Amino acid sequence: DTDYVLDLDNSEREYRQAENDIVVAVEKGDTEAEKAAREASAKAKTAWENTKSAMKEAGQDTKEAYNRTLEKAKLD
Repeated sequence: DTDYVLDLDNSEREYRQAENDIVVAVEKGDTEAEKAAREASAKAKTAWENTKSAMKEAGQDTKEAYNRTLEKAKLD
């Protein structure tokens, strides 16, 4: 499904941006910005991992449905 792919791309992009924000904050020595970026990164990574997991599950569901349909077609 295209929505899952877009969600995956967006969540990965947000995670990568948050990781970059950490680097920038560290380089500037801004501990408050670093703390906020680390929190954002953790949330973005969780969202990315959850999206990947949902895609994997959807793929497995699709595969199982295909196999059931194929078996049913063989019996008919």
